[in-house]
Amino acid sequence: MSGSPAAPDPEELAWPTHLLDVAEARAWISASLPDRPKVHGPVRVHWVRGGAVTARFAVHGARAVVFKATFLPTIVSRDPLIHALLFRHCPNQVPELLAGESWEGRAFMLFRPFAGREVGTLGRLEPVMHIEQRG
Repeated sequence: MSGSPAAPDPEELAWPTHLLDVAEARAWISASLPDRPKVHGPVRVHWVRGGAVTARFAVHGARAVVFKATFLPTIVSRDPLIHALLFRHCPNQVPELLAGESWEGRAFMLFRPFAGREVGTLGRLEPVMHIEQRG
């Protein structure tokens, strides 16, 4: 048994420091929750593509939240509104938005933890169309 650390899991994604300082993400998460709790993490980075990151953070009190940041100016300004609207009309089929804010070509959103599959992995649009039809 050696004293060296275990090799990183190739499936684990690293926090994209080129997009956002993790301390800024933790500060925004804390400021967006009641009582401004201490935030740890990210516990796991779920998704990094282009100008976006989605990651799970631990919040003091044994809670977890999912943070999403997007830096795509053409669509970013409406992201929090779109997620709130989807949750209002399809509450059992989309993540619950806890907080959202957009400014200067970026949007930050905070969700209750959720499980599911990324739409892009489905290979077809029928499941997405089903959500729309039920809403």
